[in-house]
Order: sequence, then structure tokens, then C-alpha cells
Amino acid sequence: MLVYKAGDFFHFSNTQSLQPFDCLQVLMVEPVIAADGHTNEKAAIQTWLQQHTISPVTGDFLSHTRIVPNVLIKSAIGTNQGL
Repeated sequence: MLVYKAGDFFHFSNTQSLQPFDCLQVLMVEPVIAADGHTNEKAAIQTWLQQHTISPVTGDFLSHTRIVPNVLIKSAIGTNQGL
């Protein structure tokens, strides 16, 4: 089962120290891929991108803030949930 757990992801603050990225603790509903290649829940990454231009996973600057659906993960979630 694919879930977000608080503290699984980290980001760099302005002081460059590693800080936890607040994540959801629920099954992904709308998995999307960000510019860093990582899959995130759509609502969570949209909220993150409103205030950041770096990846919440790697701390690297994102080349863009577009997100695209991750249809493979969405299909896998549906299969595991019997949808």
C-alpha cells in the first residue's frame, strides 16, 4: 500500500538544515510526478509549491513547478484496492 508518513520526506530550510516535510498519512488519491521525478499526492505537492521552489524530497531547486498525473501508480493503487 502506498502511503505518506509524516517525516518520510525532508526539505532544506533557508539555513540549509534538514527539516521534515509535513506529509499526509493516507493512501494517495491523485498521485502526480513533480520536476524532481518523485511521486506525491497532488494536493500535498500543490500546497508545497505555493511556498517553495525546491523539492521536498531532495532539497534541490525544481526546474519547473508543473505536475503531471502518475497513471502507473494510480493504476497500482486501484488494483490493490480492488477498484
